[in-house]
Amino acid sequence: MRRLGAAIVVGTAVGLVGFSAGSQLDVADNGNAAILIGFLSGAAGFLVTLGFASDVLLRFRGRPGSPNFKRSQGAGWTEYLGISLDHKVVGIQFALGAVLIAVALILVSVL
Repeated sequence: MRRLGAAIVVGTAVGLVGFSAGSQLDVADNGNAAILIGFLSGAAGFLVTLGFASDVLLRFRGRPGSPNFKRSQGAGWTEYLGISLDHKVVGIQFALGAVLIAVALILVSVL
């Protein structure tokens, strides 16, 4: 749980730095580059902090990746916060993400 909090803080900080860098690169002055670079860098910072990116970088270098997922059963609601191979956990994570995106789109259209 402590690692998730650190990942959120680092992801937010890296996303803000990416947003400010993107706003300097945005020649059209519409903010799209800043938003895109902010989202991408924030997501990358989040994944690096969780330790997920190390496996991807190892595979890019041609080395076998280390399994960085949980195999625990019945770990409570924190089971749904990490990387898992359980198809039920992945399905719940996907459904929750879809619901959050739908709520965000509804709030954006209302405002």
